[in-house]
Amino acid sequence: MRFRLFKIKGITINIHITWLIVFFLFTWSLASGYFPAVLPGWTGAAYWAVGALATVLLFAGVLLHELAHSLVSIRRKIKVESITLFIFGGVSSIEREPQDPTSELLIALAGPLVSLVIAGISYLIATFSPEPISSALFSYLFWINLVLAGFNLIPAFPLDGGRVLRAILWKVKKDQRKATRIASAVGLVFAYLLILLGFFWLLRGDLIDGIWFIILGWFLQSSTEGSYQQLVVRQSLEGLQVLQIMSKELPMVPPNISLEQLAQEHFLDRTETSFLVAWGDQIEGIVTLSDMRKVPRDQWARETVRTVMTPLDQVEKVSPGDSTYDALMKMTARGVGRLPVMENGQIVGIITRQGLLDAIRIRAELRNRDNLGRTK
Repeated sequence: MRFRLFKIKGITINIHITWLIVFFLFTWSLASGYFPAVLPGWTGAAYWAVGALATVLLFAGVLLHELAHSLVSIRRKIKVESITLFIFGGVSSIEREPQDPTSELLIALAGPLVSLVIAGISYLIATFSPEPISSALFSYLFWINLVLAGFNLIPAFPLDGGRVLRAILWKVKKDQRKATRIASAVGLVFAYLLILLGFFWLLRGDLIDGIWFIILGWFLQSSTEGSYQQLVVRQSLEGLQVLQIMSKELPMVPPNISLEQLAQEHFLDRTETSFLVAWGDQIEGIVTLSDMRKVPRDQWARETVRTVMTPLDQVEKVSPGDSTYDALMKMTARGVGRLPVMENGQIVGIITRQGLLDAIRIRAELRNRDNLGRTK
């Protein structure tokens, strides 16, 4: 779950609910440890207040870090839809991956560079400020932004440093997939090292640091594997349009039948997980197996398809000329297994997740055969 805050340069800024967890943990840590040590004699409420302020400024720095990536992406003709702050920092939602190693390098370096600039400004304020509170606050911001820049520059994909490594390998080897595979392998090594370090701290009796390192390692591992798989899928679908794999068979049901009829006469007899809802030639919406599950079983005989269907104007759609990868991303974002294909206001076909998976499998098999043929 995430909450929208505001927009900057057309980029929507969101906060994920997990951010609240880390906000509390950072504030508690600062209020109970760092600030009492450097500013003795304050009240508990004052420590909590300055701890909360420091945490807000920390995440303002994280936001600027992500904005730097996003603004450079926009300059390189890559659309950025949103930035979401969550428990591990921030993540940008971009339209596509960089298409050349130079763009990859510039985008990757932008974030850590901004963090280093923030660290430098914080150091100057902490050094020359006559006020103990501002000196303590900006000393913390200096160190935390330095750590943020340093951690992100670790050559572990998909961290910024890993993307820098991929850009260099991509430039040298002229092969993005091979470069990503190597950078991902390095990322997995760092992930396992973080997990081992976490267990080491646990054995030494440091519960908080141990758990934190294990979670960071697990997050890096899953992110690395997910990013590589995403690249494989994108390359497998590269150049393939919705028109080429969509089905022109449109399974339909009328809106006035009961959910019981829908289950017995349509879902049970076919492998479909959703149907277009149409009255004559007029398509009204789409009904899925998930829609049926929202209604208690004992009410299926009384409820009609129209009461649970999603109206057509609320259904995510694609066009025949759209890329299949974009269609897959829309399915994933919406949690659906199929999308109607519309042209000139009319539904001309349906594209399914299974059809996309079949296309990925066939293309992967053909690519493997081509690679085997070249090695002989």
